[in-house]
Amino acid sequence: MERRWYSFTDDTRAKVRGSSAGRQDASHEPQEELEESDPRVQEFLGPQWARAAYQEFVVDSPEEFVRIAARVNVSPRTAWRGQADASWALTTELERDRDETVIREIGLHTYESRILTEARRRAHHHYADCPQPDDLLGWLAFLRHEGAPTRLLDVTWSPFVAAFFATSVEHDARDGAVWMFSQFHLSNGLHTALIKTEKPFFGDGAFGVVLDGYQPPTPERNTPESRAVSRHDILSGDPLLLLALATRGMLAVHAVMLVEPGRWMSRRHDVQQGAFLVPLNLRSGSERNLAETIGHPMAQPSDREVGPFPRDEKHISTVVGNAAVIKLRVLAAAKSKLRSLLEKMNVRASVLFPDHHGFVMELRSLLPPKGTWPPG
Repeated sequence: MERRWYSFTDDTRAKVRGSSAGRQDASHEPQEELEESDPRVQEFLGPQWARAAYQEFVVDSPEEFVRIAARVNVSPRTAWRGQADASWALTTELERDRDETVIREIGLHTYESRILTEARRRAHHHYADCPQPDDLLGWLAFLRHEGAPTRLLDVTWSPFVAAFFATSVEHDARDGAVWMFSQFHLSNGLHTALIKTEKPFFGDGAFGVVLDGYQPPTPERNTPESRAVSRHDILSGDPLLLLALATRGMLAVHAVMLVEPGRWMSRRHDVQQGAFLVPLNLRSGSERNLAETIGHPMAQPSDREVGPFPRDEKHISTVVGNAAVIKLRVLAAAKSKLRSLLEKMNVRASVLFPDHHGFVMELRSLLPPKGTWPPG
């Protein structure tokens, strides 16, 4: 087990000594190194449960959600994601409901490449506003916007936009979930994953060859060979390079990137303050990539009950400072009241979807779903 030492500043050491021995004047004493197991260090760091990289809490009222959002949504930024059913996993449309053979042996990047190729060839027949041919992130964002399967997982910089999706009327009888992702911790975790992966590239023959009816288009011209990508290039953390390698099925690194739309952005992405989580290695699934990034399983320890978000300021600071991912379980009983609050804040379908889709969504919401009448 790695031994850690903690060195306190004069001011902090004086407070620690003063609280335990009744003395406050210790600023000129020699500096003392303390092990992590020392009770004074434990008091300084906060309880063990509050230092976990993954946390789950229960939200039972709109007021509780607003309290948490106000306390957590500070710099550095937090990305949010709402899901109407708390039991749903964090999976992308590309990997959802696919055969294991396709995911682990053939590789989803094979089909992702086909989707991108055909979109670039033919999308201009159907859409006036298409990304530039070389804008890979733009094409993935465009396809995600139009409902095509991609490796992008939608997130938002607004807790209330996330709450809108978590309180969907169609799943009113189920607990919803609002996920929080720390930009700071995900960035650090990505860098750590890149450093720790000894062999960041898949070798030749890592994936099977697909023999089916798909006929790729004939290249318009011979493209010059790209220079070899080195481990140093990987460690630079260039998101566009990592994305290009990931979509070609070359990266063996389990990690996620948090990225914003680039040159191409839809009106919907803009209004929803949208961003994306991007898993780099779909061979093992999005949640495995996220777990490797934060260094913690995507679940609470079985011996710890999921309870309310802490109210003690010290515990709050410890949780916010250490958690890379927080899952808020929005109880079904709180959904309708939270929806009413969002309506008053003008967070509603016709605003978040500024097109005919949002209009139809609002019309649909006027019809009460089964099990919600009489209101109680």
